[in-house]
This record gives sequence, structure tokens and C-alpha cells, in this order.
Amino acid sequence: PGLDIAVVDEFFRVHDEQALLTLHGLTRKEGLVVCPAAAAVVFAAVETAKRPEMDGCLVVAILSGRGDRYLSSWMFQPLRAECASLPRPVGSVARQPLSRRSLTNRRSKSSSNDR
Repeated sequence: PGLDIAVVDEFFRVHDEQALLTLHGLTRKEGLVVCPAAAAVVFAAVETAKRPEMDGCLVVAILSGRGDRYLSSWMFQPLRAECASLPRPVGSVARQPLSRRSLTNRRSKSSSNDR
């Protein structure tokens, strides 16, 4: 089974810059960390919803990719720079980011404590 072209209404071209701006907007405004492909889906859905014939219609977008693996990439660099420049609350302690291994260790310790 592959793509059944007979059921496709339209292909929507999204340029890299459009997807990247949408990715940043989703992260900043909605708190969603998604992959670039999911950001492109949101861009296409928003543009589709703007069409006059879509007035009063509900547009649904399915986001199939998480963005956590891209957080250290160039795509999220502007957001990391923004966060680094934010003032820290009084009395807060700067922490090093947790590694995947330390998160796994924390989960296994907390699950063994729950027993």
C-alpha cells in the first residue's frame, strides 16, 4: 500500500522558510515543540483555513512528529538565544540541561520508589 492519489484533494507546497517561521511561532505562542514537517502541515492548514470557501469550516491538522530531537539543531537556535537572554528570577539557580541518560535514570529511580 502506498499513496492513493485518487483520494488526494490537493498538494500544498510549503517552503522551508514558511515551515521554519511556523515552527518558531508554534513553540513561542503555543508551547508546541514539533518537527519541521509538522510545522509545514500547520502552515498549510492555516493557509487553507484563510480561503473564502472555508469560512465556517473546521480545518483539522494531524501533527505526526515531535521536535525534541531538533532542539539542539540550528532550527531552534533563535529560540535558545531568546531563552538565554531572559532575566532569571531572583534566587533561581542556573542548571545544566538534563541529558537523555539522566532523565532515564530519574525515571527508573522514581518508578522503583513507587513500588
